Amino acid sequence: MKRLLLSFQFMTAIPIPWNLRAEAEDMGRCMAYFPLVGLTIGGLLCGLHYGLIHVMSERISAFLCVVGWVLLTGGMHLDGLADTADAFLSWRDRTGMLAIMKDSRIGVMGAVALILILLGKVELLADLNAGSKGLALVLIPMVARWGIVLQATLLPYARPEGGLGGAFIEHAGAREAILATVFTLSAVFGLMRITGLLFVLYGGIVALLFAAYVRSRIGGATGDTLGAGIEVGELTGLFFVLIAG
Repeated sequence: MKRLLLSFQFMTAIPIPWNLRAEAEDMGRCMAYFPLVGLTIGGLLCGLHYGLIHVMSERISAFLCVVGWVLLTGGMHLDGLADTADAFLSWRDRTGMLAIMKDSRIGVMGAVALILILLGKVELLADLNAGSKGLALVLIPMVARWGIVLQATLLPYARPEGGLGGAFIEHAGAREAILATVFTLSAVFGLMRITGLLFVLYGGIVALLFAAYVRSRIGGATGDTLGAGIEVGELTGLFFVLIAG
C-alpha cells in the first residue's frame, strides 16, 4: 500500500494526506503501480470530458481536458520533455546533452516541443469520435506510464554522478515490469478486448523505439527521458485511437 501511495505522490499533483518517507528502493519498486496511477488520471479526465461536453463545444472541451491533464500531473512530465528536447536537439556530445538536461532553464527547442505536444493533444482529442474519446482518455495515460516502466527496466541510468531519476531506474527490475504489464493488460482487455491488446502492443513498440533512441543518444535513461516518454506515449496513443477509430 505504501508503494502504491508513493507512486501517486511521485507522479501526480493529487494530495496524499500522509507523510510518506521513501527509501531509494521504494522509488524503483513503486514503478509497478505507475499504470494504476495512469488509469486514475484517465478516469478523472474521462469524467471531466463527459461533464464538459454537455455545456461546451468539442474543441473547448478538448482544450480544458488537456489543461486538466497538465494540472493533475503538475506538469512534471512536460518539464522532462522540454529538457530532453533541448538536449537531444542541441546535437552536442553525451556530456553536453546531460549538462543541458540538468539546467533548469528552458531553451528554444524545449519551448517548441511543449507547444507542439500540447497543441497536438488538443487537436487529436478534439478530432476523436464520441464513441472512442472516453476510452482513449481512460487508457492512454495508463499505457504511456507502462511504457516508461519498460524504459526504466531496460536502460541503465545515464548519469555517472547519480541523481533523483537514478533511484527509479536502478531499483526497477523484471518484477516491476511484469506487475505493470499485468495491470495494464487486465484493464485494457477488460475495457476494449482484442482492440485493447493491439493498443498495448502499439504502445509497447513506441516505448521500445523511444528507449532505443534515448540509449543511442545518451547511453541510458534519466528522469527527464522518463517524463518525455510519457508525453510521447500519450500523443502517439491519441494518434493511434484516431486512426483506429
